[in-house]
Amino acid sequence: GGCCGTTPDYIKNISEMIRSSHISCNINIDTDGDFNKTPVKNSAFYCGKEGKKLIAVELAPPFDSDADKLMDAAHYLKEKGVDVLTFPDSPSGRTRADSILIAAKVSRQTGMCVMPHLCCRDKNAIAIRSQLLGAHINGINNFLVITGDPIPQMIRSSVKSVFNFDSVGLMNIIEDMNEDQFKYEPVVYGGAINQGRKRLDIEISRVKKKMEAGAAFFMTQPVFSDEDIKRLSTIKKE
Repeated sequence: GGCCGTTPDYIKNISEMIRSSHISCNINIDTDGDFNKTPVKNSAFYCGKEGKKLIAVELAPPFDSDADKLMDAAHYLKEKGVDVLTFPDSPSGRTRADSILIAAKVSRQTGMCVMPHLCCRDKNAIAIRSQLLGAHINGINNFLVITGDPIPQMIRSSVKSVFNFDSVGLMNIIEDMNEDQFKYEPVVYGGAINQGRKRLDIEISRVKKKMEAGAAFFMTQPVFSDEDIKRLSTIKKE
């Protein structure tokens, strides 16, 4: 095409010059190469297979557009040898910056392994799949999958929950995407354990379902009592 001052004659002459040239471009493609990619290596959870204990720290995304404090904390934690930074998905049903976008920013600027939380409260299957695709394109391949906290009572009249599925259902979605869209670079995902549940048998059943859905690891809330340690030991044995 042409811009100011050009005429069809200019374009015609340039076109004829290009057609009469003998310049070619040869691209050599190695058809004998191995196109079976190995799983992503940015996941610190692969270190667990070697018996290394990992240190994961949760950083809550900001309520506003200022991420300076969070970034300062991320750089500080990197210097202290933290293995993984995790980012909750609007915990307690209060709006915070998107966990995946914050994780991508931290990953780009620190080079650390990041793991956003992904909950079921706010998105249907279409939105979840879209987020996972976008995250994967930006190198985010680790997720903590949770059902999510309910919407606070005070805003339930104006804000509605989605909850089309729970954490097990979301894990099944990721497992399907790992077999299809992400088969060469599968996502590593895990779930939560509530060792404080009154009916421990129900929690054990939930953990087994998460394992069947492909959960590669589990995380708990902080453990402060001997009783919690015993309950976790029981869950692990089962």
